[in-house]
Amino acid sequence: MLDLRHYRYIAAVARNLSFRLAAAELGVSVPTLSVQISHAEDYLGMQIFARTSRKVWLTRNGTVFMAAVDDVLQSARAAEDLGRNLTRGMTGELRVGYVGSAAYAGILQKMVGRFHSCFPTATITAEEHVMEDLPRMVSDHRIDVALVRAPVELPPDLCGYALTTDHFVAALSQDLQVAGAGLPLRAAALRDVPFIVPEQEFGTLEVARRGKFEPHVVSTPGSLISVLTQVALKRAVAIIPNMLRTSIHLEGVEFRDIEGPAIPSGIVGIVRADEDIPLVQNAIAVTAEMQAEMWREKGVTG
Repeated sequence: MLDLRHYRYIAAVARNLSFRLAAAELGVSVPTLSVQISHAEDYLGMQIFARTSRKVWLTRNGTVFMAAVDDVLQSARAAEDLGRNLTRGMTGELRVGYVGSAAYAGILQKMVGRFHSCFPTATITAEEHVMEDLPRMVSDHRIDVALVRAPVELPPDLCGYALTTDHFVAALSQDLQVAGAGLPLRAAALRDVPFIVPEQEFGTLEVARRGKFEPHVVSTPGSLISVLTQVALKRAVAIIPNMLRTSIHLEGVEFRDIEGPAIPSGIVGIVRADEDIPLVQNAIAVTAEMQAEMWREKGVTG
């Protein structure tokens, strides 16, 4: 089989139509170049170049063969470029898993857009998953970045970046008669109300703790739109992220603040702490910068 060196030698002679000039371009001696061209011709069983003591030209077969030579060299250059880009983390596939509220909050779109802007030759695949599965999927290298709703406990091999801040509110069926309409909702007022529980149950548990009751859970449908639909249909309540107030409107559902200190939440980007893949390292850098921007906008430094 001819190696890449042979193709480069053939291309140089074809460009210059001179063994002397081609040898100078390649940085080899004329005898070395001549021997390698002869080896290639012997291997192929055809003459690529016709030559006299004064002139060199492509044979008819050589002219046809040059198209293949150009293809080989172009493919080699493309492979080299790809290898360098992979080493620098400029290309490849980034796998993102997310919960629905990351899309409703716009942070998924912002992160994907920022990454595409910085690394236009890379590709991103993004899929929604059950929240409890996402940290394990990152640990197992099935995805590279997970966008989840805080709070979330992480194992030692993972780390998180806060990308948004938010708090929990109550989504109520408009058919419910709950005291204090238009005012922040007392947790104790929900003692006898059926609860629809989203994937992130922290808000529900905190409301129950404040109200000193065990929540009567009637459904855990998963997606936030399903949660709100069940709230409307079952004359129930759900404790959900405040950002849904502006991103979803559903007939029969109203939103109320919860009395007392805000119950914090937000979107967190989860990545591997010891990441060694250059593309994913670049994604982590983008995620870290988004966290820094978020804190700067809120006036938090240090």
